[in-house]
Amino acid sequence: MKLREYNYEASVIFSPSTVRLRSEVADKSEWEAEIYPEDFRGDAACIFYKYDYVLPYDKLDGLRRYILSVKDKTGFRNRFKGYIALDLSEWADHVDEDYFKILIMYLADHSDGIHYVLFFGARDAASKEQILEVLRQYIRAKIVDDPMKFGDMRASKYLRREPL
Repeated sequence: MKLREYNYEASVIFSPSTVRLRSEVADKSEWEAEIYPEDFRGDAACIFYKYDYVLPYDKLDGLRRYILSVKDKTGFRNRFKGYIALDLSEWADHVDEDYFKILIMYLADHSDGIHYVLFFGARDAASKEQILEVLRQYIRAKIVDDPMKFGDMRASKYLRREPL
């Protein structure tokens, strides 16, 4: 029997619309939860959260609300395992700010059993590189630039896995 390798890198998606992406992430997480139920814990296989921008030195309530949202989906389990899709499009022009780095450090510290999907909206090449430069200081980030590629990843990467 081949043991599964866990991969906690974050998928970073640059796309103008998150509607179809949300559907792709939901389908992917539900599909994986059926095949590998031991990798998922909680009331849902995927959590979606829009993380609103906060001005520097304002009260940072977003992180607390995010934690409570995840805790709500955890159900009777002691921790959540699965996909967490974060819409960070409001933060795309503010990745050098301390509050953004605090969020990314928190995600890195709480990545056991979680695959993060980070949405940043449509960006030019320089903006994408700046975002990735900051992200890669704390987490492994791979770009999924086209919404269709996320679906292709599901088909190519996950259908070839050997059953447990």
